[in-house]
Amino acid sequence: MNRLYIITAVFLITLITLFATGHKLWAESSAYVTDSIGITCRTGPDITNKIIAMLHSGDHVRVIETRGNWSKVKFLKKDGTEAEGWVMSRYLMTDRPCRDRAAALAKENATLKKQLSELKADNAKYSETTKTLKKDLDDVTSRMSILQKKYQNLKEGAAGYITLKKKYEETSAKLDTAERKLNTLTREVNDLRSSHGYKWFGMGALVLFAGIILGLVFGRQKKSRSSLYY
Repeated sequence: MNRLYIITAVFLITLITLFATGHKLWAESSAYVTDSIGITCRTGPDITNKIIAMLHSGDHVRVIETRGNWSKVKFLKKDGTEAEGWVMSRYLMTDRPCRDRAAALAKENATLKKQLSELKADNAKYSETTKTLKKDLDDVTSRMSILQKKYQNLKEGAAGYITLKKKYEETSAKLDTAERKLNTLTREVNDLRSSHGYKWFGMGALVLFAGIILGLVFGRQKKSRSSLYY
């Protein structure tokens, strides 16, 4: 318990010392001058110190130290160089002034309007492009349908052609067989005719020879008979 009391006492003494000296330790932070015509920036944390600059509403400063009602700030002068000075803390705020915020919002609004207008133009262009692409797609789909029908007809025709070709080949084979049989029969008939011709010729020659023999025999017999009468 004594130790706790000692720690608490040391903490309270430290706080009292800080308030008594008027020092408050802050990390460097960003701040803006409030909506005011202008405030003085002095060389020290008191109105008796020399004024080194006038800061106006919306000016950006960096708070590097706070002492009582005063804050030590860094800021940029008009020539672009950095300077330090003290201003009253009540004229500083962490948020940007309403006027600056309104101007920023107005600028942002104008930018958004411009972007919206560009987006509308792009949307109209893309809509037109979409219509053109849809039309092209419909044309391609229609031509594809026609090609599919032609392909189907060609496929069916090809199947019919294959069937006809097969039948033609079968018929041609049968015709060749029939022609070979016909040629064979024709030769056989010719051979048969030739053999019959030879037979008839031989028989005719035989008959003719026999007639001649008989004629000679009968002629001699007539002569011998006639000689007997004389």
